[in-house]
Parts: sequence; C-alpha cells; structure tokens
Amino acid sequence: MFEWLEQEIAAVKTPGFHRVDGPADGEMRELISAASDTIPADYKEFVLKFGGAKLYRSADELSYGVSVFGSPRQLKADGEVRRFGLGKHAGTFVYVEATPDPGAVAAFHGGAEGHAVDSFAEWLRRACDFQREQYSAEEWQGVLRGE
Repeated sequence: MFEWLEQEIAAVKTPGFHRVDGPADGEMRELISAASDTIPADYKEFVLKFGGAKLYRSADELSYGVSVFGSPRQLKADGEVRRFGLGKHAGTFVYVEATPDPGAVAAFHGGAEGHAVDSFAEWLRRACDFQREQYSAEEWQGVLRGE
C-alpha cells in the first residue's frame, strides 16, 4: 500500500529529508494491532511498517511538511476522548472520530473543521503530493541527488 513512499525514501539522497522511526518492535506491534477498530487499518499498517515519520524537511531544516504520529494521540473534549490524532500536514491535524463506527479521516486547523478523505492512505498520498509540488523539477532533482 505504501510502496510509493518506500521507493521515494530510497531515492532521496538528502540526509534527514525523510525520517522514519522504523518498524514497530514487538510490544508496539501488539499495541497497534490491538488498537481500537476506530483506528484505520491503513494507519496501523503504516505504523507497523514505518513507525512514526517526518517527511519533507523544510529548507531551514527546522520543520517537516508531513508528520505521521508513531501512535494515535488522544484528543479530548470535556474529559472524554473524542478523536484520535494520526498526523499533521502544513499545520493541520488529521484525525478520526472516536466512535464505534470508523469513518472518514478528517482534518482541523485552529479549531476549524476541515475536509474529509476516505482513508488515511489517501490523506498521506495527497499531503505528500502537495509537498513534492512545492519543488520545481530542478529543485526536486537536487533533493534526490542529496544537494
């Protein structure tokens, strides 16, 4: 499912441009596998394969364009878990509702609700495509070469 990202990570020669924690260890693997059905299966698959990830390091080397949390973050309201945060892109958090019926992956920025996509994998693909589009063809070739 994430072969495209594996290929990109392998192709990029710029050190630290993409940082992944690596496959989940035994204990984390069990926790992720046993996580609530609310947590999307494609997110679980990503974390089992890559762990947490920071992708598309900024030119100032201080931030990353796309982040995937190594484990879902509980987002509470009125003392109750209402959502699980899965990652962020360009300052927008991506989450799923903490309901028995897993639904679409949605986003919010500064408290404002955003659009939904059908899956975590779709969100990740779109976020990464957006980040790559920020580079000219020449700049992207430099990233690939490690310049």
